[in-house]
Amino acid sequence: MRKEAIALERHLRDCLLRASQTSNESERRSLLTVAIVGAGPTGVEMAATLADLLPYWYAKLSSKIDEIRIVLINHGKDILAGDVNAHLQDIALHAFKTRIVPIELLLGVSVKAVHGDRIEYQPAGGTTIATLKTQTTIWTAGTAVNPLIEHLSSQIPAEHRDRRGLPFVTPSLQLLGFPDVFAAGDCATAQGQRQPALAQVAYQQGAIIAHNLIALTRGAAPLSAQVKLRGTLMKLGLGNGVANLFDKVQITGKPADLIRNATYLEMLPTPLHDFKATTEWLKEELFHHYHKPKPVSQLTPQAIPLSPAERQQRTLVKALAILAPLAFLIAAYNGLQTPPAERLKPSSPTAGSLTKSPP
Repeated sequence: MRKEAIALERHLRDCLLRASQTSNESERRSLLTVAIVGAGPTGVEMAATLADLLPYWYAKLSSKIDEIRIVLINHGKDILAGDVNAHLQDIALHAFKTRIVPIELLLGVSVKAVHGDRIEYQPAGGTTIATLKTQTTIWTAGTAVNPLIEHLSSQIPAEHRDRRGLPFVTPSLQLLGFPDVFAAGDCATAQGQRQPALAQVAYQQGAIIAHNLIALTRGAAPLSAQVKLRGTLMKLGLGNGVANLFDKVQITGKPADLIRNATYLEMLPTPLHDFKATTEWLKEELFHHYHKPKPVSQLTPQAIPLSPAERQQRTLVKALAILAPLAFLIAAYNGLQTPPAERLKPSSPTAGSLTKSPP
């Protein structure tokens, strides 16, 4: 995933550079148009982020940031339809309109072909094929079944697989017909407990699998997986987001973005990963913050000298601007940590959760 992200960044920067150097208007508009296929959470986050980020990059090369187009394409007529975040549609649509570059929506269409310089699509119920000239197409419309699962499908009866080919598992996450095999997350479908494809679901199921593996070695009965959703988080641009906590509290804007970042940092696999990612994030947040670009032609007024009292006030404001996010981050980090019961501790199994069978 990191490799693909770096490749995408290089491609986008190359397109912006070429756009700033060409005199061909048609080619420039093609280079400055980004098509994102799929209006689920990934597509929505990608569109909102690029609508802020690309103008920031392009402002260093050209003053014509208004020529950048971010087009979100979806087969359905609504964004986030059928997703756990469906109730956040209005918030996302408002965010689309308030980005540096407003996001264009192309809904109710089917993508027929993707080429290096264009994308072809057909409106629902239509017969004609329309074309959108773009040299960047980002596909976020669903995921494919893991190749390992596809390879195992020949050994799993058809009645033990769902319509996508994913194997059914029992409430204790054991494969039907193979009680010693466990599966979780988006690699399986739990009977009677259909869950959204979220990381928090896989984390909780993983903790149950770890418990049940130890239980089997001790002759104890496995537990059923009880997943509790803690809410959803979405990034809706640079420094902007929405946090729906436990379906009870809804936070938007910069605080929601901080909560989202803190939550993902807390879920990293090791303290070393956590420390490195946190350090990089704080450095970017505090010292290399993105700013809304201004046209190069816009004149910057001369700064008026400040009095000693005004300089002191400005210093205080800067200090508060640095300390406030840190304090909020610490509070969010402590409040959203993974509960101890869901953490795997091989050396010391949860007390009282397992009983050793008599010899």
